Amino acid sequence: MFLLPSVYEGFGYVLVEAMASRLPVVAYDIKSSGEIIREGTTGFLCPPGKPQGLADRVLTLAGNPELLKQMGAAGRKRVEEHFGFRESANRILQLLQTGTDTTF
Repeated sequence: MFLLPSVYEGFGYVLVEAMASRLPVVAYDIKSSGEIIREGTTGFLCPPGKPQGLADRVLTLAGNPELLKQMGAAGRKRVEEHFGFRESANRILQLLQTGTDTTF
């Protein structure tokens, strides 16, 4: 698993990289993390500034190897579907053409 206890991230590329490596992630529920992680599917999001929430989720994953594996696979799939080269290039092109970004 991958733990990111940051309370601010511009965009959590490190989360995408962790998910690409089939690691479920545990992070604070801040804007950038919430755009990447799917709560309960690819990892866990916890209220910012509540380290006990992070610790509880880490223990949940550590005690459940099957959940760890499932979330890791779901994270990899999400990266392939939403954060690959083509998807990123298409979002940039849309932003340049329309001035608006697509959601993840």
